[in-house]
Amino acid sequence: MGLKITSDRGARDVLDAIMPSDIQLYPGEWQMHSQWYRSFVVIAYPREVKPGWFEPLLRFPRPITLSVYSGPIPNDAVMGTMQRSLLWHLGTIEANQASGRLIDPLQRTAVEDTERMREGIARGETRLIDTALTLTVSASTKPELDESSNLLLSLASGMLLVIRRLYFQPEVGLKRLLPVFGEPAHPREMDTGAWATLFPYAAQELIHPEGQVFGTNGASHSLVIVDRYTLPSPHSITVAWSGAGKSFQAKLEILRSRYRGIPVKVLDPEGEYRVLEAAGAKVWAVGDPSGAGFPWDPFAIESDANPEEVERQTDFLVQFIRRLDPEVPDLIHAVEQALWRLVKLRGTPSLIFHREPNRLCDDTMLIAMVNRINKTLGERLESIVQRWRLMAPQTTAPGQDFEVYDISRLTQRMKAAAYLALTEHIARTVDRARRQLVVFDEAWQLLTDETTARYLESLFRRARKWGTALSLITQDIGDFTRSRSAEVCLRNAPLILLLRQHPESLEEVTRLLRLHQGEVDLLMTAQRGEGLLIVGDDHVPLRVGASPYEAKLIAGQPLQNSV
Repeated sequence: MGLKITSDRGARDVLDAIMPSDIQLYPGEWQMHSQWYRSFVVIAYPREVKPGWFEPLLRFPRPITLSVYSGPIPNDAVMGTMQRSLLWHLGTIEANQASGRLIDPLQRTAVEDTERMREGIARGETRLIDTALTLTVSASTKPELDESSNLLLSLASGMLLVIRRLYFQPEVGLKRLLPVFGEPAHPREMDTGAWATLFPYAAQELIHPEGQVFGTNGASHSLVIVDRYTLPSPHSITVAWSGAGKSFQAKLEILRSRYRGIPVKVLDPEGEYRVLEAAGAKVWAVGDPSGAGFPWDPFAIESDANPEEVERQTDFLVQFIRRLDPEVPDLIHAVEQALWRLVKLRGTPSLIFHREPNRLCDDTMLIAMVNRINKTLGERLESIVQRWRLMAPQTTAPGQDFEVYDISRLTQRMKAAAYLALTEHIARTVDRARRQLVVFDEAWQLLTDETTARYLESLFRRARKWGTALSLITQDIGDFTRSRSAEVCLRNAPLILLLRQHPESLEEVTRLLRLHQGEVDLLMTAQRGEGLLIVGDDHVPLRVGASPYEAKLIAGQPLQNSV
């Protein structure tokens, strides 16, 4: 049973809008606004503390309120008290020595500490401050409150803090949540050096005025709000071990980008993003006979493009065919010769084959030209093209602002080619007058090959000028060290999210991103959805969180009554 305090005043004022209607007091906790609260007081501190020792309490993963009382002590009173204490301890030590007893190490330590503080006060280097620290945890249910209390007791023990629960004094804990609770009964004395370590409140915050929510700050529990388009480059890289929550975070960013009306394209090699169809995404199920097919013809080179663009599209087509059939180098040489001849014939009527309007090249033209160079290679190219058309038939459809390209049904070789082709399709069709987000899941598909990494490097440089943000997601930071072009992509991404890492890759992550030991420890012990967000020179511990609606949509659950 508890004591219930109810407000029954007849007159009402503005304070009644914020004051609770009742507070229920119990022996060891109290209840207010359907929330349970329990308070603890600190009765002993470590002998010596260093800057940062208090951080674990500030990073406590459950709701907690820290109430700190501080009051100065006059130096004259301090010196007199310390002199009496010092004389008493020294006299006790001498008496023990005279009687042949062992010296108490606690008294010897007390003498050393007292001498050190007396000298510091005498020189004006420090002073003593009365300090009282109250910790109040809260939860929505009593079992959750017990769990949070046990977690706090365990954490305090590891920090060498001795804390005691306020039994039969719940009103004391309640009053200490208010800024006017007054002087506590038994404060502890601290010198200013130790006292200052209680206030590392200048935590790194990331709040861009017009950004979107990435999660909460693991240190201060405030929101992390980032606008990638205000950075020198809008591109981002996410590196996380399997199961660390990288796809969940990517889907959250996609949804929140759509809230702001930003067009989004997603390259999905594993079929993980089909759930976004419930949020209005057009899903291209490439390789599915009942799907929408492939959105464009990768064998086409536009005839109305400028010479530089024609050269780039030609280079793409060579890389695309190399991915379709990497086993015959002679075929690639023949394709390069054929494309060179087709480009040379630009604007000249061909007597060999009919040139389609607005096309410098298509699969028919290319096969015909390769046949002229080498009939055997031409037949092989024709079989490659037919296999591609069978797996990914071209389908014309109007472009949309929200598209997911699901290539999970393709074979590994076809998937690698489709990944590259879709990257080129996005580069050609992007609206350069609007901001846009393009997500590359399993980006190692492009990074691990030197030729395609060069292609991605070029896209990284060009997309920044268009206002298009590229988001690369992969499991291993080593994917960005296998070629110079991949390293360039890493350097041109000012936004990097690190979730839980594989232990074997931590050393490389630390070296490349210059992390300190505390950040390494965070990545080693991070739970699902926890990690480190790097935005330029700012490093912020991040905890990814979703609303109930977002969580259900991402999990593919029914959305009725979820809002």
